[in-house]
Amino acid sequence: MSENVQNSGDVVIISQLPPPVHGSTLMTGAFLRALDTQSIPWRLIDRRFSRTISEVGHFRPGKVMPGFGLILRLAGAVARQRPRVVVLFATTSSFSFLVDWVLSEILRAFRVPVILYLHTVGFSELAQRGIAWRHAVRRLLGSAKATVILGESLAWDIEKFINGPADVIANTLPELPPSTDVEVPLDARDTVVFLSNLIPGKGHDDFLAVATKCLDAGIDAKFVLAGAASPLVAAEVNASIARSGWASSISYLGPVGKQDKWGLFASARAFVFASTLSEASPLVLLEAAACGVPIAAYPTGALAPSLASANAALFVETGNRDLLAGAIQEIFASPELGEQLGARAQALFAQSFSSSAYATSWSRLLGRFGVQASVQQNPS
Repeated sequence: MSENVQNSGDVVIISQLPPPVHGSTLMTGAFLRALDTQSIPWRLIDRRFSRTISEVGHFRPGKVMPGFGLILRLAGAVARQRPRVVVLFATTSSFSFLVDWVLSEILRAFRVPVILYLHTVGFSELAQRGIAWRHAVRRLLGSAKATVILGESLAWDIEKFINGPADVIANTLPELPPSTDVEVPLDARDTVVFLSNLIPGKGHDDFLAVATKCLDAGIDAKFVLAGAASPLVAAEVNASIARSGWASSISYLGPVGKQDKWGLFASARAFVFASTLSEASPLVLLEAAACGVPIAAYPTGALAPSLASANAALFVETGNRDLLAGAIQEIFASPELGEQLGARAQALFAQSFSSSAYATSWSRLLGRFGVQASVQQNPS
């Protein structure tokens, strides 16, 4: 995807495309594609502080100069040609948040309307650090003419700081799973899948413990972890698998490409989401739902209420590994339950999380700022 489609873009986006690959960078690509489908001119100002997953969320001196460079590039861009609106993908990582705050002050000074696009939570926690942090949070969130969150359940984090109600636009997928004429029946599948970047809190430790519990209980399955990890974490994961006594049934694949990822979902009898972080809207849950894979999960993020209300996943108490193992065993014990969970998840995805619904929601919001779509997207 071109980084700069039109220099005279009506919409300026401050965000980052992959690498590294994580929710916010993937959704940047999805957002730009949505603008393209509506023929809305855009310009991306790249805010690249991290190039690997191990750098995300951690301050390094090497990030300071890119931070200053971003501030100067934004000031120059809006001084040369003022856009109709700026969409700022704001974050709560301490250093990135401070840069976002400075960017918002520049945009405030130039009187450029701002839409804050929030793919994370933690603003209330930042405000609790002290008076200076609370002031910065209020200034950043208060600068926006509109604030976009990924689900109504996330409003608690920012409602004290924003002007008026937040706009809810649910995530979509950057790409859909490939269609195939060959479908493996759910009860013929033998894999339980965990797919995530292996960083603290994402749940790979929980998955390894749950895999051992299920195998000890007699579940005949393969438990597969996939996702990027630092060399140290990868070594720790492989050592844990070796110590479990189930090395023949548990494996770590490392990072996987698109084809391998969709192949994992196609072979999955169940998908496990075990994050204990303050997630906003994990894309991997949408991927599992789009593929019709039964989900056993901790109720983290904005997707959990939607999946729960549709009876489209089995949720257990966050951090309770025994209950999570029990949910997987329940899916294996009842193929009918698994089929129902997968079918409901697919139906929910098609109804509420399609790319056309996403593009239409953004077109309506941008229309409030005088940005008009010239192409109407067909429902999908």
